[in-house]
Amino acid sequence: MKHFGIETARTALTRWDGDPATLEHLATSGNDVYRFHAGEPRILRITDRAYRTFAEQGAEMAFLRHLDDRGVRVAAPLPSRAGELLETLDDCSACVLSWAPGVRVDPGSPDWDLPFFREWGRNLAEIHLAAQSYTGPGRWEWWEEGLLAVISLSTLRRQAERDRHRDAILAGYQEVLALPEIWAERWRFLRLRIHYVYLSRLEMFGSQPSAEQKSILTTLRQTLREPIVWP
Repeated sequence: MKHFGIETARTALTRWDGDPATLEHLATSGNDVYRFHAGEPRILRITDRAYRTFAEQGAEMAFLRHLDDRGVRVAAPLPSRAGELLETLDDCSACVLSWAPGVRVDPGSPDWDLPFFREWGRNLAEIHLAAQSYTGPGRWEWWEEGLLAVISLSTLRRQAERDRHRDAILAGYQEVLALPEIWAERWRFLRLRIHYVYLSRLEMFGSQPSAEQKSILTTLRQTLREPIVWP
């Protein structure tokens, strides 16, 4: 997977309105993510088209636009000067998303409480509800994303109060939607997620991983061998 530095970001930003002097690198994983200002903060995302095709990314932008139109709180795609939600450069694609204001909530934060997790579940259900009316291009069946509730819960599995937090997420979810039938098969999706993370890191780290990357891969392999007993 190829990654793209600040010069590519500056070139991409010429397709939108924004000050290239304000570009700030935030993260690199499956995408290279930058923040910039255009009267307000925004996100520039650059993606290797060998990693995600133009069609796949276009479907993602269409889905986010649909969610935003339905009043779901998302980082909405913003059109370029040419009116496109996704622009193509030489070997990458670029999109601009609205900035999601707020604070980072981690274990121990003042907002790490039951109302926060209940809202977490409610927002997830709102995404799934809006997805039921989505008719645009798809990478998969968007309305089958009940498994994302499982993935959300998997991030809590090492927390001391995971049962209370899980119950709050599920309670919030069920204020909007009933749990999908696939909830009974949640352990299968958790296992699938672990395999996905491991394989994606293998691809990302390449044939000569660093010592830190080797440690990450070792931990993931150990996790794959463990039985799934939660949630």
